[in-house]
Amino acid sequence: MVVIKKCSSDDWQQYKELRLEALQADHLAFGSSYEEEIDYTEDTWRQRCAAMYLAMVDDNPVGMVGLLANPARAAKHKAMVITFWVKPAFRGKGIGKALLRDLQQKSGYVKLFLDVTTTQTAAIALYESVGFKKIGLAEKELFKDGQYFDQYIMEWLS
Repeated sequence: MVVIKKCSSDDWQQYKELRLEALQADHLAFGSSYEEEIDYTEDTWRQRCAAMYLAMVDDNPVGMVGLLANPARAAKHKAMVITFWVKPAFRGKGIGKALLRDLQQKSGYVKLFLDVTTTQTAAIALYESVGFKKIGLAEKELFKDGQYFDQYIMEWLS
């Protein structure tokens, strides 16, 4: 059974391990890299953890997703979905959908938006299955492995 929990600063090591694993396993899915993040300080990991939600199976993190909110009064109704990832061995079991549904139902935001690399077809299908829609294309948004990658901009409205 999967349990979705808000990441507390005390969970920073679990989050760090999961994030670094994600960066190594699916490096094209993220704007950052393992090499950039491996040397982050404990304080940095604790701060980043505060924006995250973890999918736990048997008290072990198997997936994650984060929200970045804009502090501006006119933008308090929306947040950006970041760092979405589920361990490969746990994909296809509804964990990713549970993470996204939890955000949609409990976050209180009217609008969630995200960027996703166009080559991430499984992630795009998952986002669409929970109501996200493509609203734009950002060309040459990432540069990895010596080539440029486009990203879709997607949004969900409550």
